[in-house]
Amino acid sequence: MSLWLSRPNNNRNFEVSPVQKLFQGMIDDMWDNRWGQTLHQDKPLTGFSPKLNIKETDTSLMVATELPGLDAKEVEITVDQQYLTISGEKKLETHKDDKGAHYYECSYGTFVRKVPLPFEVNMEKVEAKFEKGVLNINLEKAESARTQKRKISIKNP
Repeated sequence: MSLWLSRPNNNRNFEVSPVQKLFQGMIDDMWDNRWGQTLHQDKPLTGFSPKLNIKETDTSLMVATELPGLDAKEVEITVDQQYLTISGEKKLETHKDDKGAHYYECSYGTFVRKVPLPFEVNMEKVEAKFEKGVLNINLEKAESARTQKRKISIKNP
């Protein structure tokens, strides 16, 4: 452990928290890699969680998410009156090759993204398109949920 996380030896009951250990390990790895050691990692990063872009208009909600390396058949979309749920699994393809180092920065694993719906959805008009690794979902608002504007008068006391 580096000196900056340690405490004086007079406190024998001191223990480093798991978060401090994790952070210290990340710092140690960074410095080890920075000073000439080869980047080497035999296991891929886990915890794939696709990012979302969400846009609401007067008539619909549009959700876009990047799903690189996935096919449409590997993604499941469900919708109810409370949530839009996008789930799937990004699998790691492994090749048996003992030549050279292996280093992975891409994340793999199962994912679930739930988008709370702020209005009632017309279930018959939900559409999804998957093109070039981007999933676009359009959720049309039910007629009862369409934005209606009304001017509100302000009363003076």
